[in-house]
Amino acid sequence: MEVNVLKPAEMVFQNGIVYTVDKERSWAEAVAVANEKIVYVGDNKGVEKFIGGDTKVIDLEGKMLLPGFIDAHAHPNMAAFFSMGVKIDMTADYNETLKSIKKYIEENPERNEYFGFGYNEDLFDEKGPKKEVLDALCLDKPIFILSSGGHSGWGNSKAFEVAGVDRKHPDPIPGFHYYKRDAMVFFKNFIIYV
Repeated sequence: MEVNVLKPAEMVFQNGIVYTVDKERSWAEAVAVANEKIVYVGDNKGVEKFIGGDTKVIDLEGKMLLPGFIDAHAHPNMAAFFSMGVKIDMTADYNETLKSIKKYIEENPERNEYFGFGYNEDLFDEKGPKKEVLDALCLDKPIFILSSGGHSGWGNSKAFEVAGVDRKHPDPIPGFHYYKRDAMVFFKNFIIYV
């Protein structure tokens, strides 16, 4: 495939195994990109005419080049909601996670509550994160952080107080959505550690 261009490509990939996702021509060796568009897919010889003095040439050295992957399972409304508060990198360790939460609280003192998303569930043992850890960061305002998978959450004492959840709170749906007292509670679709 070749598209007419008036100037050399900004970037050329060559000497690779290029998967094209084209039934007729599934494999190529080289790709040229100009004006943020793919202008050539083919062999190494054909890509040479797209190389100019300022072209960044990347030798793939026999490695594979794949087209961009698009996430077909997206939640744009939830993403907007989650991005309004503390954003925790799911690869962050325990201390980095706490630093992210603390930094957000310090930078947003005007907030009446703190919501966040992204902590890694694997940072904790089977008892989960403790509300006392978040209490130490902020005791007088609710904090609630969803895990990276969105199936569990971590709240401070004030969050549970405002929600009216205590050890005697009845199960939402006994046997299905329930609170497990002492170590953790199950609240609707979320596991909330207390």
